[in-house]
Amino acid sequence: MLFSSSGLTFYGGLICATLGMAYYLRRKGQPFFQWADAAAPGLLLAYGIGRIGCYLAGDGDWGTCSRLEDKPAFLPDWLWSETFPNNYLGVDPTQFVVDRGGTCVEGADGVYPTMLYEFAMGVVLFAVLWALRTHPFKAGWLFSLYLVFNAVERFLIEFIRINPVNAGIFSQSQLIAMALCVLGVIGLFVFTRRRDPATLDATPVTTG
Repeated sequence: MLFSSSGLTFYGGLICATLGMAYYLRRKGQPFFQWADAAAPGLLLAYGIGRIGCYLAGDGDWGTCSRLEDKPAFLPDWLWSETFPNNYLGVDPTQFVVDRGGTCVEGADGVYPTMLYEFAMGVVLFAVLWALRTHPFKAGWLFSLYLVFNAVERFLIEFIRINPVNAGIFSQSQLIAMALCVLGVIGLFVFTRRRDPATLDATPVTTG
């Protein structure tokens, strides 16, 4: 897989990088949860920016087929149905959907540009985490909230993406998202306790 052209997934990178950083920080005697909180807002923003790269390249992680006649009037055409004429794969996106086991609605004009939806959600959720970066709770709370936000965003967008399902109606990414959401909720329950007031100024939550 490392030498194929298919690339690796975001969740694989997130999980492996988190485990790797936890090991590294422990070796250096650094507090993992404080560093995780510091990284949380930027992770969401970076994810959204990365999706812009996917959109510009047309790398195949677009959505299911869409029709312009179903588009709400207030949305521009390109935000509802995109054909990616110069996409990296050199294929017709609607045919690619069919090749991946999906179906196209009759009269489809293109596919949903889900990368742009994820960019928008990434920016909004980044803004929320950034606004909450000075929270009074224990270290690990902001990262736990990041896990919940990330999981909910990915779980919802997968319903209009073309990833194949693995269990019932859920894709592999949705299964991972559900597990991360549960982990995040547990983290919120554990870390939603106020820190010692004497340490609030001495223990910054983020590097910003």
